Amino acid sequence: MNKFLIFTDNRTGSSSLFKVLSAAYCRKYKSSNAVFCGTNEPFHPKVIEHFYGKEYFDLIFETKPNYSADPKTWKNRGEIILNDFDYKKKVFDNSFKHSYGVKHIWGHLKKEDNTKIINIAVERGYKIIYLTRENLVKKCFSHLVCEHFNEWQKTPKIKEPVVLDLDRLKFLIERYLEEKKYYNSVFKEIDKFSVTYEELFVDKLYWQKCNLIGEILNFCGINCHWSDSDSFPDRMFNEVMIKKKKYSSKKLYDNVINIQEIDEFCKSNYNRSIF
Repeated sequence: MNKFLIFTDNRTGSSSLFKVLSAAYCRKYKSSNAVFCGTNEPFHPKVIEHFYGKEYFDLIFETKPNYSADPKTWKNRGEIILNDFDYKKKVFDNSFKHSYGVKHIWGHLKKEDNTKIINIAVERGYKIIYLTRENLVKKCFSHLVCEHFNEWQKTPKIKEPVVLDLDRLKFLIERYLEEKKYYNSVFKEIDKFSVTYEELFVDKLYWQKCNLIGEILNFCGINCHWSDSDSFPDRMFNEVMIKKKKYSSKKLYDNVINIQEIDEFCKSNYNRSIF
């Protein structure tokens, strides 16, 4: 079995891709002893309260919380970040031990730790999907909105007039540019499947997107057959990646008071509009 690693940053459509891959692996290897189809962001600062519960914590982490307390008080990645790499490696190892693959957000660990994790994945023959987003302006603006409202599971509805921090947006864009350049260099000589948010969600026709998902699954060793209209990848792609409701840019930005200033800044400095 070729387990998978989705290596990406936030606001790249990674959750949808993760759902498709995890479900595909569960379908193919349903007779195996994996506890989870996939491990979603094991180094997330609030991984326990957002994604999992006691069963996950016991399997993945060595430090056990007081389960009678509020889950938000459980010790989680805040402790992991402060530990040495050996502890983080155990979390990484356990994540793969009990599931078919991992989605990892590179911002959850330092660069040197991410590089070590990538090297481990390569040594073990994991199938690496390197997911990025070409439109850095929209990606980082989405990050800014989610950060402002502290809502990451979906893009928040902006119901009241708000002024967003332009300096913070500039910082996020410059950081993403620097980090993407760094990881492009790390992955230059590594066997991986490179794909972008735009290829998965924006630029291609429906059948082309389905074929792209099929290519990713084939890369992972899961052969896809498209002759049946109820075929797994087609149906899963439609349910997770096409029917997924997204707020239109115009509707999202209506209550951002300084939206024109932000847009002009982005066009002047990065030759991209947020619309």
